[in-house]
Amino acid sequence: MRFSRSFPLPASRRRLAALSALGVGAVLLVVTAVGLTVGSDTSSPVAHTIGVPVDPLSRSIAAAQERLRSNPDDAITLAQLGSAYVEQARVTADPSYYQRAQAALDRSMA
Repeated sequence: MRFSRSFPLPASRRRLAALSALGVGAVLLVVTAVGLTVGSDTSSPVAHTIGVPVDPLSRSIAAAQERLRSNPDDAITLAQLGSAYVEQARVTADPSYYQRAQAALDRSMA
């Protein structure tokens, strides 16, 4: 059997395929633009003035620390904080977060 002959798509299907490709490309362009816009907000002087961490991992660490101020023996929050510190160490390549994670996890187990 020989399959060297191609079967062209009808014009309506080609048009649909082209429109679908354009639609997917437009969605990817918008998602990328929004991601770049949101990601560029970390240098905003307003974010630093208010003192609110911008990235989600720093926000979760700050939220856990805030909860621990009102309830220092909350084992679940301590475990979440320890896990967040391990992730922060991985993301930033800063080994000091491992010591913080160990301390939070030890307190959680106690």
